[in-house]
Formats: sequence, structure tokens, C-alpha cells
Amino acid sequence: HPDYVPVIISLGYAYLKSELYSDSVTYFARLMRNNSPYIDKAIKGLKDIINVCPEQVMARQYLGEAYIHIGDNEKAMEEFQAAMDR
Repeated sequence: HPDYVPVIISLGYAYLKSELYSDSVTYFARLMRNNSPYIDKAIKGLKDIINVCPEQVMARQYLGEAYIHIGDNEKAMEEFQAAMDR
């Protein structure tokens, strides 16, 4: 199934480990679709990407969007600003 969460998470981390950061972001961003209950897993994965590749703008953008989904506008603005500063 294309939306099987454990596979999406595993692929996100496999791409992260392979230093294919944009591909990794794509998989973690899928966890944010349609007010997903897996937003916390998306946030963790995106933060893990940023920890190893702070210049990954796309990860910061999606992390900002994830923070908006959970109502943390302050953290969202910090991530959006960090993305613009890159």
C-alpha cells in the first residue's frame, strides 16, 4: 500500500542514511497529508534531516508547515526564517 506508514518512515531514514536528503524529505512530508495523525513522526524525521544537513531548505519548509499544523506558530516562523537565511 502506498501510504503504509512504517514503510514511508523506513524509506525516509534509508534516504537520510544514504545522504539523499531531498528524497528523505519527500517521504517524511508524506506523513503530513490530510491532517495525518503521524505529524509527530514527520516532525522527528525532518528534524533528524536538519541535524545532519542544516542547509536543507525543503526540510525546514516542511517542518515549518508541520509546526503550523500542531499550532506552534513560533517554531514555524523560526523554521521559515531559517529557510530564508540559507
